[in-house]
Amino acid sequence: MNPPSWINYEIEPGKMNPRFLEKIAIQKKKLKNGKTKFIIIFPPPIYGLECFFAILYFDKYRNSSYYTLELEFGNDMGSPKNTGLVCGQKGLKHLNYATICKANLEDFENVVSKLYDEN
Repeated sequence: MNPPSWINYEIEPGKMNPRFLEKIAIQKKKLKNGKTKFIIIFPPPIYGLECFFAILYFDKYRNSSYYTLELEFGNDMGSPKNTGLVCGQKGLKHLNYATICKANLEDFENVVSKLYDEN
């Protein structure tokens, strides 16, 4: 989400370093309500606005909801170390939930399941 930082992941302009891509893990979960949840685990962020994790939901109509845990840019929210800012995206609009979360997957999943009303 911070294009200048992606230069570190490119082997040449426009070509992503495959070693960076190999560090991304994706988990797929089918939920009881028929929706599908993808959990994306990124390499540890280096620059503000890069993600620790992302969660992508699809309903049976393929409508999507996207949430991220981002390393805070500029520390505007005063995030303590090893935490991130919960954000999301609806269409092309970036959403900031003004919620600080520990940078671990279990805590992030708990926060997002409440925001999304996963049950």
